[in-house]
Amino acid sequence: MPVIRINPVTAADNFYALGEQSPSTMAFLQNLVPAPDSAQQWIPRPAATVLAGSQGTLPGGFTFGVVSCMKVIGDRVYGMCASDRAAGQDEPFCYDILGGAFVTITGITASNTPSSPPSSGAWTPPHMDLVGTRIIIAHTGYSGSGSNFFGSINIANPSALTYASSNTATNALPVVPSWVVQFNQRAWFFCNIPNGQPALLASNTLDALTRTNGSYTLTLNDNVPLLCGGVYTVTASQFGGQTSALFVFKQGASQIYQVKGDFVPTPVGTFPTFEDITMNLLPVATGTFAANTVTSTPLGLTFVAPDGVRMVNFDGQVTEPLGSNGQGKVFPFMATLEPTRMVSACNGSVLRISSNDASVQNSPRQEWVYDLPRRLWHGPHTFPISLVAQHGAEAVIAPVGITGLWQQSMSPTSSSTYMENGATYMCVYQTAFFPDRVEINQLSTVKAVYYRAFGSETSDISIAAIDARNNIIDFASVQSSGMSTLWDQFAWGAAVWLGAASPLSAEEIPWNYPLVFDRMAIQISVTAAAGLKFGHVSLIVEELGYTVQKV
Repeated sequence: MPVIRINPVTAADNFYALGEQSPSTMAFLQNLVPAPDSAQQWIPRPAATVLAGSQGTLPGGFTFGVVSCMKVIGDRVYGMCASDRAAGQDEPFCYDILGGAFVTITGITASNTPSSPPSSGAWTPPHMDLVGTRIIIAHTGYSGSGSNFFGSINIANPSALTYASSNTATNALPVVPSWVVQFNQRAWFFCNIPNGQPALLASNTLDALTRTNGSYTLTLNDNVPLLCGGVYTVTASQFGGQTSALFVFKQGASQIYQVKGDFVPTPVGTFPTFEDITMNLLPVATGTFAANTVTSTPLGLTFVAPDGVRMVNFDGQVTEPLGSNGQGKVFPFMATLEPTRMVSACNGSVLRISSNDASVQNSPRQEWVYDLPRRLWHGPHTFPISLVAQHGAEAVIAPVGITGLWQQSMSPTSSSTYMENGATYMCVYQTAFFPDRVEINQLSTVKAVYYRAFGSETSDISIAAIDARNNIIDFASVQSSGMSTLWDQFAWGAAVWLGAASPLSAEEIPWNYPLVFDRMAIQISVTAAAGLKFGHVSLIVEELGYTVQKV
């Protein structure tokens, strides 16, 4: 009788598990992350934890409300949030991660802050970037009258942060910019001019508040509005080696332009070396609706396109979607409830993408993660992320419907916890339907094992066999427990702190009766806890003497 071994390599969209007798794709690896010490083994992700002091009030006693944008610089989080200083308006904030408290920003008034964006539905997300010693804030809520075109936080003195709204001196911006990005030490403002041609308007070098030359302007061939941009390193054409390029995404998700060089080129051999400014349209009719998914990674500048996560690589070429053709995850991003609300971030090892998946009941906010070194997907992760930014190995999160700023890592440590916002959360290991085969007879199994390890806590593990209509064929329950370490009940130095964890080993699945199926999936569910680990599942399968039955 043949043995089917399910190797949990990656989460993927494919309905039938790829790999025939050795299936390798999973339907879900919910709240599970790769074990750092072994391939094809999965452990619970650490819980998101609130940053101390971030659920309080802003300096001055104002409410810390919905966060509309944020950026981590050093050990501080800067952003815009709703507050009750002025109803219906956003104001800037600064949170010190190491100090565990909000930092005072002076200069904030009801007259120089923008109106808050909508909290749901389509939106133009605000964006901020650092140019010199100022954080520049592009926010469509600015009035566009007087000096209220964009915001500026002066961080030259970390102990005395100041804020003001501005327009550029000498040559003013004609409209409120929808996006801003630092490129070659200039602020590049994305300006969609009514009844005119959209344009990128650049500031002086290291001076985001001044445009001494009106020719610091770049238009991109047509009147399609500008959406967003990101900077990445690409192969240099003139000088050899590498150079920075600005990639500009237009609305409609069908155009990406590459901009290189500068308005004032520097001589060859000096540092930095800038060639004359050039632009070209990338020869792929794609782009993004989700401005907050344009993310720099070690492999390229990633973005969520209408057909999945793509990237612009070092050669300035747009790749196919990561995980297309059933090899990974693209469908959750194609089925998102509102594309403009998707967000992503990367810490160099994992790319995290959060969206509302409309293919799931109630369109929950979920996160899928692409592991760059291992080239695999896992998720969905259930902590509801509205905005995310990286701080070293940790991610700083502004969640949906939960107050405060939170942090989370996808790499467990000995200090990781598994209670999230006061509640437990479930890990679900579910295979795709297997086996994908040419035979037409029904199959049966009476014997199966799964490989698992567990920590010192008692864990109730639920195991279900599911048919192609998601009906349960059979259900089993297993209780696993390590040996607790009790104070004053052991010789000092002879016990394991917090209890003994079991090694990865096989355990038979106690089915109640023989399983008869054409194709099925196995689902293992357990509450997240330290020490849990799941590996492959193996079944002895017998082919029966009659053809497959309709389910």
